Amino acid sequence: MSGIWRTALTVPAAAVPAFSQAIEELADTLSTFEIAENGPWQIEMLCEAPPDRAAVVARLALAAASLGLPTPQPVIEPVAKQDWVAINQASFRPRAIGRFVVRPGHDRAGPPRGRHTILLDAGVAFGTGEHATTQGCLQAMDALARCGLRPRRILDLGCGSGILAVGAAMLWPGRRAPVRALDIDIDAVRMTRENARRNCVSVRAARSHGGSEGMGGPYGLIVANILARPLIALAGGVARALAPGGFVVLSGLLVEHEGEVLRAYRARGLVFASRRRIAGWSTLVLRRRGKRPAGQRPAGPSPKK
Repeated sequence: MSGIWRTALTVPAAAVPAFSQAIEELADTLSTFEIAENGPWQIEMLCEAPPDRAAVVARLALAAASLGLPTPQPVIEPVAKQDWVAINQASFRPRAIGRFVVRPGHDRAGPPRGRHTILLDAGVAFGTGEHATTQGCLQAMDALARCGLRPRRILDLGCGSGILAVGAAMLWPGRRAPVRALDIDIDAVRMTRENARRNCVSVRAARSHGGSEGMGGPYGLIVANILARPLIALAGGVARALAPGGFVVLSGLLVEHEGEVLRAYRARGLVFASRRRIAGWSTLVLRRRGKRPAGQRPAGPSPKK
């Protein structure tokens, strides 16, 4: 991964959403994590080219002024070439999320009663279940399944490691077609295929070119864990691809961006169903108006977090 640049800053927990939003559009990837319990958080931005330090500091200064805080000083540095696959796999530990247990691919321990085990090797693709957005999506899908949703066609848009596509295939095994998984990154497509085979589930992964072209449909469930701006840009395509009575689970957005994303999807006729908030990140569930398939109970709102 030579050529990758890392920008890191330490901020108070309450300020994470504002500072993350300030630099989000400069980032190729953005992550946040707690440095110490009840202590400060770190925001980390990765870019394929050296970021403009003046632009980063200017955006942080505006956010700091709105919060009445001093401007955090970012550390900008090239990332040394490392075996990121080995590092990710070494740090990957089993975790329980709703009715799921996510384990590394080599861990063959059986699932506790009433749980689904997802075996994953994330490799270079995003998605091991550690990030709040992935957790929110798995919890939202689990809640929809518990409430009686029975989608016969499912799309994972921006599939990463395939964790959500695999989880959906486990929750809803009696579908007419494989879960469809799309990503612009060919490595993500490869990892999704491998993880689907590892878990013995029916997932068809393919590369997309961004936008709504080739999305297909109609789907009873669409899950998109990407970022706020792409979610807004894809609102029209997602709405068109969603079957009447179908649900969409949206994540990858900070709580501060909920209003913008909701407005984009409501403008396309979708209605709000529920939300989950975990560590400053939000997962939204919306429904397209229309008649649900016979025998399917309405999927009610999930607990707010």
